[in-house]
Amino acid sequence: MLVLGIESSHSIASVAIIDENRVIGEMTFQADKNHSVILAPMVADILKYSKLTLKDLTAIGVDSGPGSFTGIRIGVALAASLAYGGDLPLVKVSSLEALAVLDFKYDPDAVVIPLIHGRKNEYYTSVDGQEKVVVLEDFLNGLDRSKKYLLIGDIDKSLIDSLCINGLNIEILDNDEAGATGVKVARKAMELYLAGDFSLATEAKANYLRRPEIDIKLDGKNVQD
Repeated sequence: MLVLGIESSHSIASVAIIDENRVIGEMTFQADKNHSVILAPMVADILKYSKLTLKDLTAIGVDSGPGSFTGIRIGVALAASLAYGGDLPLVKVSSLEALAVLDFKYDPDAVVIPLIHGRKNEYYTSVDGQEKVVVLEDFLNGLDRSKKYLLIGDIDKSLIDSLCINGLNIEILDNDEAGATGVKVARKAMELYLAGDFSLATEAKANYLRRPEIDIKLDGKNVQD
């Protein structure tokens, strides 16, 4: 079983191919806003260097968001095109699910909380399997002080220190330490695929959690017009 994972929901572009036991190949680059330029060639290269073709793959996994609107659109569109061309199942992986895939030891009693910065003081997070948009300070202050938390993702440690949060037992891992990658997307995609949670290429859809700001602005402009 071979799964291709595509990650483009934040500043990196990352692709990986895994099987049940190991990473076959992985490529990760700092993309900034160049996902449209480098992501497709990265997929072509990793297939080439792994001596594989689309026909060898079992499924394609893609980070479907939330995160960078442009990056997500590019990643989902590429994954859908590859799945359609290779007649492969498409597995949509939440950015928050990908962040929570950890391959290192941590306190088993800690509650893992993925966080992705949206805009201003809003963050995307997942609690008890429910994804939502929260105001960071209000969210953290609402956590149970009797528990330990592992915050992972798009987190500014100095910002956390500056917030008025008392008595909260937290450990923080930012994107440089434990961010979403092609490998993490592929691993979560394999888990979902084996559970029967996949779709057709034509059913590809991004998961933004909230509408892109440009769409909101266009709606306002149309109303004024």
